[in-house]
Amino acid sequence: MNNPKISVLMPVYNAEKFLKEAIDSILNQTFKDFEFLIINDASTDNSKKIILSYKDPRIRYFENDKNLGVAKTLNKGLRLAKGKYIARMDADDISLSERFKKQVEFMEKSPLIAVCGAWLRLIGNENQNNEIWKSPSDFESIKSLALFYSSIYHPTVLIRKETLKKYNLFYDPSFAHAEDYELWVRIMEKAKVANLKEILLLHRIHSKEVGNIHKQMMVKNSNRIRLYQLNRLGIYPTPEELKIHQAISYWQFKSDKKSVNVARFWLKKLFIANLKKNYYHQLTFFKVLVQKWFLI
Repeated sequence: MNNPKISVLMPVYNAEKFLKEAIDSILNQTFKDFEFLIINDASTDNSKKIILSYKDPRIRYFENDKNLGVAKTLNKGLRLAKGKYIARMDADDISLSERFKKQVEFMEKSPLIAVCGAWLRLIGNENQNNEIWKSPSDFESIKSLALFYSSIYHPTVLIRKETLKKYNLFYDPSFAHAEDYELWVRIMEKAKVANLKEILLLHRIHSKEVGNIHKQMMVKNSNRIRLYQLNRLGIYPTPEELKIHQAISYWQFKSDKKSVNVARFWLKKLFIANLKKNYYHQLTFFKVLVQKWFLI
């Protein structure tokens, strides 16, 4: 396949339990014009055997000699990809059959959009099954929310490869377990992003999920990304102020009077800083801060 419309990029590391479901969900897409890059990141289980059992010509299989981690493996895939678009996929999730069709249709009509995400539904945890993760569709809301957290869900995205190539953008391995969040922030300084307001992926929650195993590292690197954006606003927070911002970002704020007053002061500081810097769309950013305030 010389010039497929989509290059599907899926790193695999010891994913034998759910791997077949993930692969099948891609091969069964109603949109057929894609190559499927599966990169085995030095798995020690039966992942390789499962992958090689497929004979679909759209699959391009690669192996890392040693475990490189997600970011470096994804960067390897970006360099190998031939498609106009890059579709991300995790080896334990399930893409709904119309995912690629709907995302390609949107991207073809929206040449200024560099990344298209979507909503997802949680599976695999009986306490959270059927919970839907929704996110705003418009660029300004996504960018404003990024000061607190990423509202672009990594395994749902379709990325315009031309944008990555134009600005020489890759995942930064130093932001392990938050490399997608960091990449979206850099992309949003160059181009626009969006989300489709519909569920296109089933995201599996389980004990070996990366976010569960490496939560401390994810929080640490996410704070680095927040700090970068605060600096762009002209704010250089103290360690205590960064803790306040983290608490607001993770919905961990206490409801006592003192904490509420501290939060109000911090949100006001963010608002005033943006009035001066105009880094975020003024009205949209104000609405995001108001939402945070009401939740507190």
